Amino acid sequence: MPSINTEQRVLSIVIKKEWFDQIADGTKNEEYRDFTPHWQSRLLNSDDEYREFDVVEFINGYNKNAPRLVVEWKGTEVVMFDDATDNSDNPDDYQFVISLGKVLKRTNC
Repeated sequence: MPSINTEQRVLSIVIKKEWFDQIADGTKNEEYRDFTPHWQSRLLNSDDEYREFDVVEFINGYNKNAPRLVVEWKGTEVVMFDDATDNSDNPDDYQFVISLGKVLKRTNC
């Protein structure tokens, strides 16, 4: 399996086992993140344009030997929750959706 190339643009995300396992078995092809300043700084550049990535590295826990998946990054978008008011200015009405492709590498799984 290919390793992460040091020139690749990698988005690293720590996630819970339930979601990790669903990504690993291919049943989860989108990852959701709150529209918070933390995630805005990680997923948007200074011009509020989406940052581009090559892969997403999912880590199941904080241990140095935690299971890891390297997954193809397909894109990021901001979507409004279905129950939100149209054209809302409230950041709580939005979320980031990270679209995922195939699993490229598994470590400690």
